[in-house]
Amino acid sequence: CAVQTVIAQRGIQFLTNKNFNQAIALAKQQNKLLFVEAYAPDCHVCQSFKGTFAQPQVGALYNAKFINFQLDLRQQANYQILRQLNITINATPTFLFFEPKTMKLVQARIFGEGENSVINVNAIGQKAANPAEHFGGMADRLKKGEKSPGFLLNYAEIARVAGDTLTNIKALNEY
Repeated sequence: CAVQTVIAQRGIQFLTNKNFNQAIALAKQQNKLLFVEAYAPDCHVCQSFKGTFAQPQVGALYNAKFINFQLDLRQQANYQILRQLNITINATPTFLFFEPKTMKLVQARIFGEGENSVINVNAIGQKAANPAEHFGGMADRLKKGEKSPGFLLNYAEIARVAGDTLTNIKALNEY
């Protein structure tokens, strides 16, 4: 209990001295989703999220629900990893959430500078932690008539990151 409180007070605990495959293995072992921040160290927007990640409210959610990993996009090997997963990064930072056993993308968010807040960072984490909000079920939700703007924009954005242009267009047309 006390250890968890201290960890939460320090914000998100990203894995250090681990590679992507080790992060996946740890997520599988702990039966947690894998949160990946795809970032560039020289990106000023990415840098601005350090303060948000350090907030206790953010750490409480992310440390409890996810294995947290930062993927430096300046390293060519990391582009290979994303290419193998059919992930397209058009802007940084991009938050990716994977189910570690299958490495299927379950949620994603491309963040802009004006969206950097505890509320927004926790909102995407809460969506990722909720199976009803996972990408795999969004096509059925659309077929059943769900057309709220927030849902459609989220669906389109995940489809874009997942390289699914037709779904991206379909969701945006519905929007």
